[in-house]
Amino acid sequence: MLEKRLGEKLGGGNEKEVFEDLGNPEQAIGVFHAYRQESHNRVKARFYLTKILRFIFPEQIADIHLAASDPHVIVVDKIEGRELDELKFREDDKDIEVFFKSAKELGVWLDYSDFNFKRDKNGNTVYVDSFDPWRVEFGKINPNYDAQKLEGALQRLRGHERELGLSCLKRLEALREEAETDLERSIKEGKLVLD
Repeated sequence: MLEKRLGEKLGGGNEKEVFEDLGNPEQAIGVFHAYRQESHNRVKARFYLTKILRFIFPEQIADIHLAASDPHVIVVDKIEGRELDELKFREDDKDIEVFFKSAKELGVWLDYSDFNFKRDKNGNTVYVDSFDPWRVEFGKINPNYDAQKLEGALQRLRGHERELGLSCLKRLEALREEAETDLERSIKEGKLVLD
């Protein structure tokens, strides 16, 4: 069924390939490579982290509509616009530097490569790569975000976006805690856990 929705290839990299969504021309489908297996919690956490960052950085983050593990895909807004020229990217895009600094202050890790950005039809520089919610190191889950700082940034929003963002953060943290419990259990049982 997924194959019927995949249109022209828009891009790709080590993590996934991205295609036009034939079912919705305003969206793109990112299909993760088979070796990029992730737990259900991590896939859901990717969705919630992206939603949170979209609320905080509405002009720099493409909206996410779906994150699924079977098949392992994400569905996001397709960014109509042009690719960034590498030389121009490095010299003239101070807005990228501001965005990266702001994201770093929230503990969010971004891949600072020119092919992870596009200039949209309004002239905004948009980050088009996906967000990895955490990494597993030495038997421990380390989030790629600072929950307290994200909460502070969300508290500065108004109305509905603030409430939705805080709800997403609560769910993101619950998923991280579940993943930590699953990892601890798998280590005790001597099993490999996907994450």
